[in-house]
Amino acid sequence: MMIGVTSRVKDCIHTTKMCIFGFLMTFLKKYGFSSLGLTFLICSTIIQFYPIMKNIMHNFFLNNFYNLTKFYLNVEYLILSDFCAASVMITFGAILGKVSATQMLIIGIFETIFYSLNEEVATLFNITDVGGGLIIHMFGCFFGVACSKLLTPSNAKTSKDSTSNHSSDLFAMLGTIFLWVYWPSFNGALATGDSRNRAVVNTVLSLTGSCVSTFIFSKALRDKRKFHISDIQNATLAGGVAIGSCANLPISPSVALGIGFASGWISTLGFTKLQSLIEKHLGLHDTCGVLYLHGIPGMLSGISNIIIIYFLNETKFSSEQTFISIFPLVHSNKLTFQQQSINQLYCFLITLLISLVGGIITGVFVKLVTSNNNNKSSTYFNDIENFELSNEDESRFLISENQLDLERADSATNATNYTALENRLKILEEKIINLTGSLPNVNSDHPKIWNPSKIAEKNDFTFKDDYQNQNSIPRNTMAFSTQRNEGLMQSNNFNQNFNDDEIGESVEEFGEQENYLKEAPDAYGNSQNYGNIESDSMQNCNYDIKNTSAEVNDAEGMEENVEELLVDNEEYY
Repeated sequence: MMIGVTSRVKDCIHTTKMCIFGFLMTFLKKYGFSSLGLTFLICSTIIQFYPIMKNIMHNFFLNNFYNLTKFYLNVEYLILSDFCAASVMITFGAILGKVSATQMLIIGIFETIFYSLNEEVATLFNITDVGGGLIIHMFGCFFGVACSKLLTPSNAKTSKDSTSNHSSDLFAMLGTIFLWVYWPSFNGALATGDSRNRAVVNTVLSLTGSCVSTFIFSKALRDKRKFHISDIQNATLAGGVAIGSCANLPISPSVALGIGFASGWISTLGFTKLQSLIEKHLGLHDTCGVLYLHGIPGMLSGISNIIIIYFLNETKFSSEQTFISIFPLVHSNKLTFQQQSINQLYCFLITLLISLVGGIITGVFVKLVTSNNNNKSSTYFNDIENFELSNEDESRFLISENQLDLERADSATNATNYTALENRLKILEEKIINLTGSLPNVNSDHPKIWNPSKIAEKNDFTFKDDYQNQNSIPRNTMAFSTQRNEGLMQSNNFNQNFNDDEIGESVEEFGEQENYLKEAPDAYGNSQNYGNIESDSMQNCNYDIKNTSAEVNDAEGMEENVEELLVDNEEYY
């Protein structure tokens, strides 16, 4: 009977790993074949390799090197193989679409070695981690994050294919729902008796808590105050991760719900706010966001387990058999619950260390022995790199190099034009400052504050001040008055040549050019992403440059007129 139950659990885990993990990764609009196909390949490879590494590591820690010719293999070992493959799948999520199939196989082999090592270390501390919150989820996440930091090409971060569409999100959502349904069997796979019942019940409660929490905070934290599909696809599952380490412990339903609710909130916060910040400031590109679905909820699982065990006592267990199956050393008085809690903490820190160091070593090795030939951004997150596609799909999936060259040329031309525009505007500013003493206040309610009448008025006051300060020089009052009137007439003629309306419009246009220049760096930054460049953008840019050139010519003409006016006025000094 037990074999039959274990076999059914094995089938559930196989379904979870082979199908549902793959479907969850199909959110990339052009990477569906690779997400499912490579999941199939990698899982099959790990299931073969893990039992070998498990026996080698186990005999190594027992100093039993003479028993390496015999390997144990049963249903439990196959379940453990599935758990290891699940951890590798989590790592795959961090580097999805950015490495080749060969590179991913190498990473999977190396991770299995470090995973088996960490598993044996956890056995030495006799920890309890029934759902793999530490051993599977946290380990796989930080191993993948370390690899992603080292192996992610810079142009992959700006690829236009690292996004989803309605159809791909629908497939990924299908994977989410099936994962949500099958997760209790995953957490309770290796538990027995009453522990299995508790693991299933606590997992279901935690999943419901994270689901409700995700919907609440997705709407609250998103700018448009609407649900976001990426939050629903991922954060709703965080409860299954967060309850993993303590799922079989005697905790109340409110605690299980609370852990699930908190994990849903933390995971949603990660997808809505932290992901963009970490990518921007730390340069960490996490394709599936495993840090926020598996990493942080896995850490929450480990911390919750440490706290719960610290305050446990044997009276909370339903039977002595359940107590023995979970904490055999505590039952035999070799450890107290508090000492067991400290062991859980040690294992938490060691798991974090081994995963990060192992990921760094693996990333460096893969980078040295394999050459990433995918230097073209069009091959990242694209099935064309791994699968033979129909002609129609190839033309739809692959961006031609000619198009990329044109986009690069357009981007460089835009950059040149923006630079020229900026230089011409600086010249215009300098000329206006030389003429008026300051730039016009283009944000004023009265756009005609700057006009030639102000210059004439300023000259008039200058003549008066000069006349009063030079009393020692005999002047003919009548002649001075006549000359002053002639100067005012010249100023009025100057004012008529440049009427207020035209000058006001020039100031307004200058303000528009100034605002446009402030937006230019953002526009140029977007063009560097080789996005869809509008066909009329260059025409608009050329039109703006022509307008600016005309303004500069007007300013130069104005400068000449004012200089002539000032030369005429020098006769008064």
